Parts: sequence; structure tokens; C-alpha cells
Amino acid sequence: MSASVKLATSMPGDPQTNGVDALAPILVREGLGEIDEQLRVGIIWFDTSKVTTNSDTGDHVPTIRVRRIEPVGVVGDVDPSIVAAVEAAVERRTGRKAIPFGIVEVSSDGAFGDPDQRAIDDPEDEN
Repeated sequence: MSASVKLATSMPGDPQTNGVDALAPILVREGLGEIDEQLRVGIIWFDTSKVTTNSDTGDHVPTIRVRRIEPVGVVGDVDPSIVAAVEAAVERRTGRKAIPFGIVEVSSDGAFGDPDQRAIDDPEDEN
């Protein structure tokens, strides 16, 4: 969980700006275990709704609010041009090779997916 940025919990109410509502029936079936859960990709537009000051440390923590959200598809079906754009954005932000598109969690040692998988910056991975 991020200690630097918080996420507001409300979603946009207008169907023109909230494409996720259209997925509600499928998401309910997944949540109830009626069908297999699928990892989905979406694009969000967001801004800052407020900034909280930690009175102990003086740190300022912004809370972002989702202003628009559009589902793109199931992670394995996302258009390659979107995958490439996301990977390029990650590389610009981090200065490192992007983790594989379908991975959403990275362990503290930089490994992901299969526990036997090397970290993305493992020198042995460079060929």
C-alpha cells in the first residue's frame, strides 16, 4: 500500500465517464465464484481531491480521485499498442525495464510471478 498517495473510494457516476459500471454483472459473478476471476486493464483519468497533513511528521499526502475510467479488456487481450505505451511510460518513470504486462505484484526482492523467476534487474537476465 502506498504511503505517498491515497485513493478516494468513490467512482464517477455518469456512464459517459465510468465504463466500469457496464462490467458490474460480470464482476459480481466473478466475486461470487460463479465464473473465473480475470485481471482487467483500464485507463483512468484522475486529479487530486485533497491533501492531508500528517501532524506528527508534517508530511503532505495527496488523495487522488478517479474522474474517468475506461476498461480496456482482459489483460491477455489488450491491444499490443496499449501494452507498448504502458511499458514505455513505466520505463520513462522508473528508468528500468517494465515488468511483464500481466504482473501486478512484485516482491520486495524484485521477483515476480513464479518464485523461481529472477528479478527484472538480474544481470544474468541480460543476453
